[in-house]
Amino acid sequence: MSRSFPSVARVSRACGIALAIAAASVAYAEPARADTSDQVNTLFKRGVDFYKEADFRAALVEFKRAYDASNHDYRVLYNIAQCEYQLTNYVGALSSFERFLADGGAQVKDERRGEVLTEIAKLKGRVGLLTVKVEPAGAKVTVDGEAVTKTDGIKLNPGGHKIEVTESGYDRANETVEIGGGDVKTVEVKLKPGSSPAPARGTAPEVERNWTPPVVAFAVAGGLAVGTVVFGILTTGKESSLAEAKAKPDADPANLKSLDSNVGTFAIVTDIFLGATIVAAGVGTYLTIRTLTDGPEKGSGTAKSSLKLVPSLGGGVLMGSF
Repeated sequence: MSRSFPSVARVSRACGIALAIAAASVAYAEPARADTSDQVNTLFKRGVDFYKEADFRAALVEFKRAYDASNHDYRVLYNIAQCEYQLTNYVGALSSFERFLADGGAQVKDERRGEVLTEIAKLKGRVGLLTVKVEPAGAKVTVDGEAVTKTDGIKLNPGGHKIEVTESGYDRANETVEIGGGDVKTVEVKLKPGSSPAPARGTAPEVERNWTPPVVAFAVAGGLAVGTVVFGILTTGKESSLAEAKAKPDADPANLKSLDSNVGTFAIVTDIFLGATIVAAGVGTYLTIRTLTDGPEKGSGTAKSSLKLVPSLGGGVLMGSF
């Protein structure tokens, strides 16, 4: 790319940019600064070498490192701007030149100031300005993936640019805009209400549920089920004994009556355990659904249901309010 800038070697002489060598300061009649380090000069000279070789990207890296190492010496911004210009990053070059004048202030010589102002005028003709108007106001706007806090007068290099707008409770919107040098464009984006998730602005506290009642109910149901099985087996055994006694030709009537009574008793107990098991399982299911739907009472850390086990024939009976 053909440029009207002087070479970096001439710039280093004109700007007095060789920070540690006083003899290199020509346009700026000032000695090298006392806080200049060998590291800064090494980085700067490396940048000059890369620039001479037309490796502008590598030169930009070195000049930026020199700028940081020199505690942001404004003079290095001139060289950074040149590299940005050569890389066709006109927005970056414009920003660096403007900052060079702002930070340098009265230290910038009139001849250098005039040169930089001329370059700034050229760059403004190569940079486009974009304003993004969004509804609802305050929605998040990104341009080419970078978040912007100021949505009016966004400086952009020529070419296509992607705009993305997001807001909680609204569908995401994407727009593409083509920007040319000197363009001043406005893009209006109106978000549509939707159900797409957006970054949470606050997390609601989790509801603490009291699972003790349903757990107790199912535990009792399990115990009663075991009792049902045990008494069922015993009842079957008693029925077998009764059948064997009846099969004997000399069976004792008194013994048969006793065995028959035992069978009836065990059958009744088995039925009681079975019924209690069904009831306890039903209560446990009810309490589980109630706990999931109701949650705790206000001002209380426990669920609305209360439950207690009352001993009774067959093991126990669940009693309480629900």
